[in-house]
Amino acid sequence: MAQEVKGKKKNRLWYMILSVIIAILAWVLVTYTTDPDITKTITASRIDLVGEDVLLKNGYVVTNYSEFPRLTIKMRGKRSDLMKALDNAVVTVDVSQITKEGEFEIETSAKLPTSRINVERISPTVIPITVESIKTKEIPVRIVQEGELPGMLVKSEPESKTVTL
Repeated sequence: MAQEVKGKKKNRLWYMILSVIIAILAWVLVTYTTDPDITKTITASRIDLVGEDVLLKNGYVVTNYSEFPRLTIKMRGKRSDLMKALDNAVVTVDVSQITKEGEFEIETSAKLPTSRINVERISPTVIPITVESIKTKEIPVRIVQEGELPGMLVKSEPESKTVTL
């Protein structure tokens, strides 16, 4: 009698394990064959400034790169499309319309690798941009030579005594 109870418990455990494995396989099969729409929120790894060349031509430069806030993008689309887009989603900020020094609030937008993904939200929607005029400065250059070449005298002189930045 005790032997029968042990055998039934073993069979029941085996059937439970088999049921869990079948359920997992069915879930994976349905999830990846139907390619459902999902929503995913990611932290943007990159912010591209569009029109920065226009700023440079006009004698201005963005100076607060290190102060840009962390941006998140909430996207919706097919699972397969989103998985490919996660590393390639970029937030863009158009600075080409700025024509003077100062602090500006510029709207953000997303650049995605495919048009089959919809951007539901970018947070924050605007970021602060600080623009200053380009200034040049001359910095003196001093060359220090270390080491020696056997049997040779080496003398180094810079072509210019200053560098302009």
